[in-house]
Amino acid sequence: MKALTTTICLDQMQFYAYHGVTQQEKKIGNVFFVSLQLTTPINASFQSDEVADTISYADVYACVEKEMQKTSNLLEHLCQQISETLYHTFPTITAIHIRIDKQTPPMGGQIERVGIQLSSIR
Repeated sequence: MKALTTTICLDQMQFYAYHGVTQQEKKIGNVFFVSLQLTTPINASFQSDEVADTISYADVYACVEKEMQKTSNLLEHLCQQISETLYHTFPTITAIHIRIDKQTPPMGGQIERVGIQLSSIR
């Protein structure tokens, strides 16, 4: 079989967290959405049909959830922290694309979401 690279996707994971630069955001919190694309070679799982030969979606979710519980001022910082944790926890990951959106940010106007997208290749 040819060497294949697969992208594992977890879209629109929703968390309530306390990220932001204002005291209001740190006290009241907000809804955040996290979407991930993880590139990794998982050829063995095609034949074995075993979770041990791939990356467990539940384990990825748990890593993201743990990082979302830590307060950050900036979404940029949060993206980087999640990426570093995922690279460390799952050494077969070769690239990460992550997007974090904050719902109804306190910006003095009507806006549904603001967010940041980070792409990194190991």
